[in-house]
Amino acid sequence: SGVVNAAGWDPSKLNNGTVDASGGFTSEMNPARAYAGYKFTNKTTLNKLVLYSASLGTGDAGVWSGLPKSYTVMYTNDGGLSWNVAASGTNATVPNGQEPMTITFDPIVATEIRVYADELYAKVSDFNNKYLQLAEMEVWYTDNATELAADGSISAYLQTRPATDEKGALVDGYEDLRIVLVGDMEKLAGVKTATVNVTFTLTDGSTKTLTRVLGGANSQYRLYKEITAAGETYVAAEGCAIFGNVITDIPVDAYTALSIEIVDNDTSDKIYQGYAN
Repeated sequence: SGVVNAAGWDPSKLNNGTVDASGGFTSEMNPARAYAGYKFTNKTTLNKLVLYSASLGTGDAGVWSGLPKSYTVMYTNDGGLSWNVAASGTNATVPNGQEPMTITFDPIVATEIRVYADELYAKVSDFNNKYLQLAEMEVWYTDNATELAADGSISAYLQTRPATDEKGALVDGYEDLRIVLVGDMEKLAGVKTATVNVTFTLTDGSTKTLTRVLGGANSQYRLYKEITAAGETYVAAEGCAIFGNVITDIPVDAYTALSIEIVDNDTSDKIYQGYAN
């Protein structure tokens, strides 16, 4: 497919926790068939890919997003001796701005996964040339989404994905968390940035709190709004959600429970508080 290392573009940025348009992965210009993917140290269960555009354009510029128009997701679990199709799609809808493209499929066990761009949109600002350009590519196994216990009109869910290092290699024994809030969009839509405190109860009885800021120009953790439930199986039948990734440094077998507090940074209002055992 041809991978390009140029100013702002580096394959190592494909999974570094930064989803803005400052660079990421790019294919060569007008490739016959481009792909991006990951190799794992061990066999890994997956059922979801999330592709983040390297474009912030809207209107005519937003027609090009760096995301594939038609795609095939391929995987292998025998070191590349055989490849199987996990998912495919044509005429994929380009998300507005930098909302991600989500591809779900039945759970697979893979040692390597790739998303092939069988067809690409033209980049209007570059003489209609075509590229696969991704700010970030996430892999997830989300059947184990956990609903947190809490009172009030807002529900929260936790998803996990295999944790990877800055080069995209799987870090055995660790997970990254995705927080999903579902509730009153009037209350959630005005949130620009939020501080999330995740307190883990460790197996020795002590606690450890991680603090992350979601959203804002200087944050590597992006905050999303107006993600409807229709396209995401982990949320309620109606409602909208704000979600972001919280990269942790705590092994999955090192804690027995966790609690989450989310505060609107502009108003200091507590948006959500809940826990999971």
